[in-house]
Amino acid sequence: MQVEMGYLMPIARRRVIGCMIMLAATATVLGIDGCNGRAGAGYTSLAAEGGAVPAKSRLSPLTYIGGLQRGASWPKYHANNRNTGLGIGKGAVGALKWKFETDGDIVSSPAIGADGTIYTSDYISTSSGDIVSGHLYAINGATGALKWKFKTKGGPTSPVIGADGTVYISDSVSTSNGDIVSGHLYAINGATGKLKWKFKTEGDPTSPLIGTDGNVYISDSVSTSNGDIVNGHLYAINGATGALKWKFKTKGGPTSPVMGTDDTVYIGDDVPVGYPSKSALATGKYPLSDYGYLYALNGSTGKLEWKFKTGGAIVSPPAIGADNTVYVGDDFVIDAALESTLYAIGKIPRHIYSYFYALNGETGKLKWKFRINDKWVVKSTSAIGGDGTIYIPVSPPPDGGDCYLYALDATAKLKWKDKFRADTYIASPVIGSDGTLYVVHENNGSSYLYALNDITGKLKWKFKTRSHLFSPAIGSDGTIYVGCGSELYAIR
Repeated sequence: MQVEMGYLMPIARRRVIGCMIMLAATATVLGIDGCNGRAGAGYTSLAAEGGAVPAKSRLSPLTYIGGLQRGASWPKYHANNRNTGLGIGKGAVGALKWKFETDGDIVSSPAIGADGTIYTSDYISTSSGDIVSGHLYAINGATGALKWKFKTKGGPTSPVIGADGTVYISDSVSTSNGDIVSGHLYAINGATGKLKWKFKTEGDPTSPLIGTDGNVYISDSVSTSNGDIVNGHLYAINGATGALKWKFKTKGGPTSPVMGTDDTVYIGDDVPVGYPSKSALATGKYPLSDYGYLYALNGSTGKLEWKFKTGGAIVSPPAIGADNTVYVGDDFVIDAALESTLYAIGKIPRHIYSYFYALNGETGKLKWKFRINDKWVVKSTSAIGGDGTIYIPVSPPPDGGDCYLYALDATAKLKWKDKFRADTYIASPVIGSDGTLYVVHENNGSSYLYALNDITGKLKWKFKTRSHLFSPAIGSDGTIYVGCGSELYAIR
């Protein structure tokens, strides 16, 4: 199951030149709402087509969300193509409103229904850490009371919600030793929690996407018995019946899909390269890390329109700007043991960089790329503000370090960057209607939700928890919803 790091996804095992890491993307992590039990003004139309936004909102104009289903309250991870986590509310001050206890650990982002219901998921594991099942919960956004819960066979991802209220969620099914062998996409009645249909995937699935035509798009990673990813797929599935329309094979393990204005579907992937041979080590002619592709596919036919190769693996889904620019970062990671060997023989560069790319969504041509600091990597999904500012969460390399949040303008000029004392990762940010950025990171066993000024990056307030946090979402009344260990917090 890939773990959603902000885009928060399920927890997947993969080998990066022998190094096990957590995937972000697919993203699949993150979002919820308090909504006082009802939809706010322009709530569903905003999620589907931009709709009404609060007066003086820094998110306006937010009319672009691309090829997502009209009328759907939460058609993709983080709700829209800018990955704002809905973002139509404002005014949270960092006080706990309520919390809800789940049966297992939350490793995904919630979704918000048109009536204010909050949908979140957890996974149940054994004492050795093997995932054996999971749940989808429907929770009253105003009170935190449980409406219903649905049991999945494996560990589930972040849910999405269609125009008719159907909730779609995927899960990963693993063997007793933790190897993921298959997964499912479930279609569940959002009002009752009853199963409508399910579709079996060949590997570890991501969080789904609902397109303009009502098709559900989902990707998976196929791995060997020892956890090495060998390829993946993107599936197009009839949202009403669960019937497969087409599938496309990727070279590596793919991220969650996104869809642009012309119904083009975009996914990135992570192509493992394995250990270099002794002869390659001797000459220095070897790949330093995994690499990736960003694919653009025709949503109706599954035909490849173009692909773009990145220097590092793509492990988080892209964001799409109002002009159909596709933004994505790569993950340039080298196994620590291999790094020591390569340094010893003098065959490795002293500086390894990750990049953040801006691509023309129609042609796949590179518009610009921005270099991230030495060895820091983009594992979590970026978000785009109403003025086009791109907020990029940057996580530390395997040997540790701090996290950063970069703010770039649409020309790749750095506006500001914030440093976070962290030892694990920084999750995908979300954006309130007043421009407030909400970002989560972990440090020394504690996690923090920060509220930041979008213009300066300065701290407004922070909320501390005892355990892992995953990327939040924003309700129409400004309530922030975020999963922490086995609890879902509503923070006002």
